[in-house]
Amino acid sequence: MILLSYALLAAALQLSQGTLDGLPLGLASAAMLVAAIRTPGGAATPRQCALLLGLLGITALTRTQGIQLSGALSGGAGRTLFALLGLAVAGLAAAACLLPRLARGATVGLMIALHLVAGGLLIRASPDPHIDVFVFQQQGAQELLALRNPYAATFRNPYDEQETRNFYGDTRALLTCYAYPPISTVTTTASFAAAGDVRWVLLLAQAATALLLFLLARRCEQPPWLAVALAGMLLAHPCALLVLAKSWTDPLVAALATLALCGVATRRPWAGVALGLWVAAKQYSVVLLPLLLARRFVSRRQIAVAAAVALAVTAPLALWDLGAFFDDVVLCQVRQPLRMDAMSLPPVVAMLTGFRAPSALAFLAVAAALAWAWRRLPDGAPGLALGATLALDAFFLFNKQAFCNYYYLVGVLLLAAQAAAQPRQPR
Repeated sequence: MILLSYALLAAALQLSQGTLDGLPLGLASAAMLVAAIRTPGGAATPRQCALLLGLLGITALTRTQGIQLSGALSGGAGRTLFALLGLAVAGLAAAACLLPRLARGATVGLMIALHLVAGGLLIRASPDPHIDVFVFQQQGAQELLALRNPYAATFRNPYDEQETRNFYGDTRALLTCYAYPPISTVTTTASFAAAGDVRWVLLLAQAATALLLFLLARRCEQPPWLAVALAGMLLAHPCALLVLAKSWTDPLVAALATLALCGVATRRPWAGVALGLWVAAKQYSVVLLPLLLARRFVSRRQIAVAAAVALAVTAPLALWDLGAFFDDVVLCQVRQPLRMDAMSLPPVVAMLTGFRAPSALAFLAVAAALAWAWRRLPDGAPGLALGATLALDAFFLFNKQAFCNYYYLVGVLLLAAQAAAQPRQPR
């Protein structure tokens, strides 16, 4: 059921690019996740995984939808090239499900290489995406390299008046909300310093996540074909290139989350470090605190190390100007208006009744979801992965803003939950 939940969520994002039109399939995906927690079922069979990968391969035909391409790759030839690269990744993973000799690390390496080629070409062919996220990160990196505080900077507004009103609730010539936590800021700044574009590190994060999913599955004694399939499902995700093109930082969060789950599952001494980096990478990670503070899933030592690491990587930039940091990273999120195109329930409620739900609703949804699931979650890494997936999915479904990048992370966590699950023999 976990992989069915992943397939439904991927379809929702493919059809809507993470906007309101994808909500019905998003809710169906959440229902499958709930069913998987309530009644753990048997493992997927190799044929079922191959079929799912085949369907993901078909979506590769439109994997550049919503991306502005320029230069030699701007026409049909470029879109065909990206489609063929996606089909090759899905095809290799599907073949590994059916041919045991292909279910090995070398196949994962080849799939990652194909994705790196596709991502590299995409970054070159889409040098200036029309989104404020890219402006914030590129200019924020420039500010930090010039030894200026990005949390106290102003940024150019790439949107016209109507777009600005839709996204920010008012009109403004300049933008001031640099909402990226320090671990994200430092990482993307390093990418900008090395290659002139913050997205290169996000591409590497996607590749690293695929490798980590493979390793997590093998360390948790999943069959080799399933480990390869999980890596392939991530790389063949219909919106993987869209998330990269828009420079959303969720691939970095996904890589850190998968690394942390690997550490917890194998009881590595660095697991607490990875947990701390995961929590510090994005504001919405605060909803994971009930899971991380429970000794069922992580040890007391890991909790202590995670807290120290999260504080250590956040404090230097935060203390540079604590007021500006708090305003950008925390209050800016509170002030964001309800987005009527978000893939969540509050816009539906607002359209039907006129009632605009408060932000607290999302936290109440997380509390209710975890309270229901608490005794049903297994201990250790499997329970942490499932609990994190459920908490974030509930948080996004009941939030005033929730788009493709948020659910991309949920998809990665679904794959990680499958990788970390107690292995069962397929029926």
